[in-house]
Order: sequence, then structure tokens, then C-alpha cells
Amino acid sequence: MKVTLIQVPLPTSLLLPEIFAQGLRYMPLNIAYLGAVLEQANHEVKIVDINIMMMPVEQYAMKYLDELDADIVGLSCTTNSYIECMKLAELIKKRYPETLIIVGGCHVTFMAGEALEECEYFDIIVRGEGENTIVALVDCIEHLKPLSLVDGISYRLGNEIIHNKDAALIKDLDTIPFPARHLLQTDNYPAHGIVSSRGCPRKCIFCSAGAMGGGRYRIRSAQNIVDELKTIKDDNKSIFFYDNTFSTHIKKSIEICQQIIKEEIDIKWQVELRADTVTEEFIRILSEAGCEAIQFGVESGNEEILKEIKKYITKEDVRKGASIALSYGLGVACSFIVGHPSDTEETLKETLEFMIELKKMGCDVYPGIIVPYPGTEIYDKHEELGINILHKDWSKYTPGHVCVSTKHLSRDKLGQLFLKMVSTLYPEKVFAGGVEV
Repeated sequence: MKVTLIQVPLPTSLLLPEIFAQGLRYMPLNIAYLGAVLEQANHEVKIVDINIMMMPVEQYAMKYLDELDADIVGLSCTTNSYIECMKLAELIKKRYPETLIIVGGCHVTFMAGEALEECEYFDIIVRGEGENTIVALVDCIEHLKPLSLVDGISYRLGNEIIHNKDAALIKDLDTIPFPARHLLQTDNYPAHGIVSSRGCPRKCIFCSAGAMGGGRYRIRSAQNIVDELKTIKDDNKSIFFYDNTFSTHIKKSIEICQQIIKEEIDIKWQVELRADTVTEEFIRILSEAGCEAIQFGVESGNEEILKEIKKYITKEDVRKGASIALSYGLGVACSFIVGHPSDTEETLKETLEFMIELKKMGCDVYPGIIVPYPGTEIYDKHEELGINILHKDWSKYTPGHVCVSTKHLSRDKLGQLFLKMVSTLYPEKVFAGGVEV
């Protein structure tokens, strides 16, 4: 069958060059993996990344929709691109009413029923990990088999919405073919991407990675990862490991580095680490293997809040980890969240002070406002946590918009404190279109 996989673009407000240039041009490896397994099953596949084209869906439809030649269109969206996804589905369906529209991604995984109720143009939702599901689903469609045979999907049957049982997670990630990068316009991306693991065993209340991964953590073998690295064109682009955290399994992480060194793969790459996993030995081998920058999710400068949000790191962990990494010449970025359930003006003052301390050390620091993404404990237990979700304009579910109030901070106060934080940290910069309070 002919399948076109489309990465839905971010809202227009997030396609501003000033914002887009700050790292939003990620390779959509999620749909590149789907393209690989569909090609392996002998289907004809195309990939369109509207996000990298930097245009709203209406403009894309006007310029390119007449060229669409597909039996099935797969749309991949996040929470903040969900509204754009609904718009695109409508435009496609009205132009090609016989084309089946399948939607996947983190948002619809956790909001499958609501998505099918809200958008009549969505035919089928794929929940969670998609490789096995999409192959089974396309086979079902091609051979007119009942959808009840496919695990991991939600769909309509008459006036009823049906949720088939969850699909089993892929136990051995080495069995998945490498992403179909040949279907992407790789020259348009500032960096390459790779995924060495899936899921997360941690339970941070602001993150849906654990739920998206079925509560399990799986990692590819070092040789499998290195074999993929060899296939990535050597054009001096850096490589981002898109893992939720590269250091969840330290022994495996070190093994990957050792294999890169052993096979003399000359690459520059970047990862996200947990601060409490950093040792000098670990940073040394990262550096020797070509790692040039790391990111810590710090989240708060208050020790009690770090416990409450189930981050379970300390400020000393961050200081130590950052100091070691900087001493080896690695770039260090630290991200923070403003507006945790128990945040007050005082705890946010502590957080700002800690960010200033880290910045003086040589780290880049990035604050963002709490976002209650579906699939997180913040979303599922918001009333219990004292979080008031103010709206569900999903296009504004970004770290630059205030969409909650907390038991200690009103919407306005949270916005004011965030703007003060940003202007204190970066008085020389203007963040056009990035903040709405």
C-alpha cells in the first residue's frame, strides 16, 4: 500500500525563526522508524516533515496537497501540535475522502477517546510504541481484516469508540530496523539524531516518558547503536541522543562509549544525563568517545521540591556533575521548571539563585513554565496536587505559556515571576513570541 507519514508542524507562534532556531528542528525519528518497518513489509512509503518546512498546515495544503498520493496517511503530533493535526486531518479528508487517516504520538496515546470524539477526520489512533502496530494495521487494512485483530489502536465502530488492548512492548530493540533516514531531507536538519533506549524507570511527576514507555526501560546493544552511527553521513554535524536520559544504565552507557572508541568512530555528540550519575570516570570516557555537551534536568533550586516532584537529585549532585563536565571542556546546559505544585515566591527565589550560580560556573540555564501534559502525574492528579488547569488550548501547552495556577501562585504571579527570572538571567536578549502571561 501507499503510505505517507507526516510530522505535523508546531503552532505558528512557535515557528518564529528566533524560537525555531533554538533547537526545535529535530529529525522526526519516530516516523522514520515507522517508515523503516513499513518498507520492510513491502509498502511504498513517503515522509513529509512540515515542521522543518516552517509553514502552517494551511499553507502546506495549498502548496502540496494536490501532490498527495496515498492510501493511508499517518499523522504524528505532540500536545502543542495537536490542534494543527486536527486542521490537517480535515484538509486531507475533504480533499481525499477515501484516504484513511491514522494518528499517533504522545498526546493521542493518552487522549485517544477524546481525540476521536473531537475530530471526525481521525479514523484510527495508534497508542504508544508504533512499529509493530502500524505494520499489523496496514496489513489489516490492505487485506480487509477486522480492526479487532490489531492491538494498540482506538477507532470508531458505528457510534461507539473501541479501544483494543495495549500492544506488547518490543522487548529487543535491536530487532527494529534503523530509521529510514533516506526518506528524510537530512540536509535540512542542523544535527543528526539517534535513540539508544526507550522508556524511563523514573517517575518524575511532570514527565510522561515513563507512561509512554509502559513503565519499562529498554536499551539497545552497544554494537547495534554503533552500527547505526556508522550509517549516519559524516558531514561534521553533531549527533543528539534523543533518549530521556543517557545515563539510566551507566554500565551500558560506558559500553557504548567504549565501542565508539574501539571502532574509531569520529563523531561529536550530545546527551541528557542525570546529575546524580556523573563521576569523573564517566565524563572522561564520554569525552574520549566524542561527547561535546550534556544537559541536566535540574528542575528546581529547592531540595524539598526536588523530592516532591520525584526527581530525587540534590543541588550538590548538580554542582558536582557540572563542575566535572566543565573541567573536561564539555558544554553543560541545565533546564528548570517554574511552577511546581509547592513552589512559592521563596522557592522560586532559591531556584533563580541556583540558576545564577550555575551560570557563573559556565553552564547555560533554561527556565520554563510547568506544563500539565497528558500522561503526567501533574495532569492526572492535578486537583490532588493543588494545580488548577486553566484551559485546554493545546497549542499553548509550551514552557513559554502559563496555563495553570497553583495552590501558592496565581496565573499572573507565576507569569510575573517567570518573566523576572528570564530578564535577570538574560537581560541582553529579547524573546519574541516566546512568552505569554
